[in-house]
Amino acid sequence: YRYRNGTVSTDIEGFVDKFTSAHNGALINCTSWKYNGHIATYIRLRPDNSTDNNTEWTPIFNSTSATVGPFSYPNLPEFRVKFTKHKEVDKYLYQSVNVNLYNGNGTRLGNTNFILYGRKVEADEDYPSNTSITGYKRFYFDGPWSGSSSCSEYLSLDYLEGFNFEMQTSVGSSNMFQFTKPDGEVHSESMDHCSSFSTWQEMLQEAQSADLTLMTWTQDLADYFTTEYSVNTMSDNSTDDLQGILKELKLLLQA
Repeated sequence: YRYRNGTVSTDIEGFVDKFTSAHNGALINCTSWKYNGHIATYIRLRPDNSTDNNTEWTPIFNSTSATVGPFSYPNLPEFRVKFTKHKEVDKYLYQSVNVNLYNGNGTRLGNTNFILYGRKVEADEDYPSNTSITGYKRFYFDGPWSGSSSCSEYLSLDYLEGFNFEMQTSVGSSNMFQFTKPDGEVHSESMDHCSSFSTWQEMLQEAQSADLTLMTWTQDLADYFTTEYSVNTMSDNSTDDLQGILKELKLLLQA
């Protein structure tokens, strides 16, 4: 599929009949001989009968979630935010999504930061009016890691037609940010190209709790879309052998 900005997406699917504890935390790296880039994800195993995975959605607006933890590396939480559109964008909108990581003393070690900008693009002779979503993907260090370099990149999120999608932040994955559209189409934004990504991974080994913060200066943002969150967590015993599991690993390779 070719996007308006000239990028091309390709879906690569793989199937595994049986996962064992040896697969937990394994890195799946996908490269291309044609395009200069790659994408990667980690295998995260959970028991079929796990009660640690929160599938309930909790409303959140311009506030911070409850603290998640304690946990230990590599069993890191994944925060999901569901955006539900209520009306079309007709002015400039701003929303930031942040996951904060803390050590056992409650000191913040770092945070992810994804900023979303929304605006209306007027119609022309070739295209109807639509919503343009751009933003920044970032991570920062704090506390004892504050001397480490942050990473920031500007993005044009052409694959999002409006504020109606699910966003997942997986702090332990190279594909740190993932967007799922209503039709199930998945797009990932990686951070492993950052020069300080290995330092970020080292910092994660000290993290024991986390929370989610959504911030905006758009007072009537909830008129345009509302946000809810859920958390996927893994207990330390979730690395037991899992029998008879068929899981689909879907990687998005985008250049």
